[in-house]
Amino acid sequence: MKTMRKALVAGAIAAALSAPAFADYPSDVAEKFGRGLSNGALGWVEFGKNLYNEPVQHGPLYAPVGLLKGVAHAVGRTLVGAIDVASFLIPSPSFVQPNYVWEHMDTETSYGVK
Repeated sequence: MKTMRKALVAGAIAAALSAPAFADYPSDVAEKFGRGLSNGALGWVEFGKNLYNEPVQHGPLYAPVGLLKGVAHAVGRTLVGAIDVASFLIPSPSFVQPNYVWEHMDTETSYGVK
């Protein structure tokens, strides 16, 4: 009986200490789901973004580079969005920066958790 009481007390303490960690869970999963939907649906915007940015930043001869980067980042952002939607119940930081394609349109997209 004492062992069971100790286990219940230890469980109650553990639950009380972990409650703040779960306080943001609903907003975290909602944010990840929305980010995933957005990136999955609007990944193609990377095509135009890079096709514009490369010649502006490096000169008109970089238009083919912008085209290739645009295709690569469009595919990458769309895939990351699909993975975020599929795993939205597991909160995690964004794997693509900027988080949304319309943020910081003049910066190149990068991948990896920061």
